[in-house]
Amino acid sequence: MCCRQAFKVMGKQPKKKRSNYFACIIQDATACCAQGMEFVLTEDYHYPEDYPQEGQEIAVVGVYDTYMEGDYKFCTLRNAVLTD
Repeated sequence: MCCRQAFKVMGKQPKKKRSNYFACIIQDATACCAQGMEFVLTEDYHYPEDYPQEGQEIAVVGVYDTYMEGDYKFCTLRNAVLTD
């Protein structure tokens, strides 16, 4: 799966397992209902030096997957890479 939109970093939220969550923010046609596609880059990338600037348009490709945190199910792109 590929996502090409603006990059966003979300800091650690209370009771979350990871310190940072990374997402590609997808705007809808009327700009009222943005959605984010979380991604986890491969171990070849190191934060922050290998990550884009927040708000920069990116394209990321990875394997679509879901995971549970508490009672909630989330979607993510695992083993993701940044592409041109």
